[in-house]
Amino acid sequence: MIVARYFLRDAIERRFPDVVARVNRGIAPDGARYLFALRLVPLSHPSSSIWRWA
Repeated sequence: MIVARYFLRDAIERRFPDVVARVNRGIAPDGARYLFALRLVPLSHPSSSIWRWA
């Protein structure tokens, strides 16, 4: 994750500039909610450890 974030970022932005720009525009106005939703995904996934014990 750290490698992709810091070392490969420029290479990805050069290779896919339109995709990166579109993702950044989508996240910019609502970044906090996006981050919150990403953190909830493991809790809501059926194979998560929480549901195994329920």
